Amino acid sequence: MHKIISIPLILLGLLLMQSCHRKVIPILPEAPKTLAIEEIDFGYLHSKARMVFRDEKKERDLKANIRIRKDSVIWMTFSVVGVQGGKALINKDSITIVSNLDKEYYVFDYVELSNRFNFKIDYYVLEAAMLGNPIRPKQTSDEIGREGEFDKLMQKEGSVTIKT
Repeated sequence: MHKIISIPLILLGLLLMQSCHRKVIPILPEAPKTLAIEEIDFGYLHSKARMVFRDEKKERDLKANIRIRKDSVIWMTFSVVGVQGGKALINKDSITIVSNLDKEYYVFDYVELSNRFNFKIDYYVLEAAMLGNPIRPKQTSDEIGREGEFDKLMQKEGSVTIKT
């Protein structure tokens, strides 16, 4: 008789304990209404980067030394396995890339690049992108959103969406 009474009591106890259980639902904070972006300000910058270069034929791991004189010129040297593999010079009117490994060089102007990518590209856009600064001035039509833990500024220019 004790077993028959104790089983319903145990089940009733478990049911009561389950109903008192508090469910935790995480609530992500909303995106802020305004976003203050701190830009990197400097006169002369020297940095290093690692990158992967891929084309139809090959894939190479590169190390880059980058030197920037603000609003003037960007010099880059690339090395592959400790051997200098190429150089790039980016100034206000053109981009010159020399590949020591392939014994080739390329010269691009900004009008050609802008037409190719359907987006206005100039020296200031490249410099800002390399530094992580916004590449377009903030406008009232811009959207502020959230991706994971980070706030994002989303700007539209034609068919291109810029996320900062």
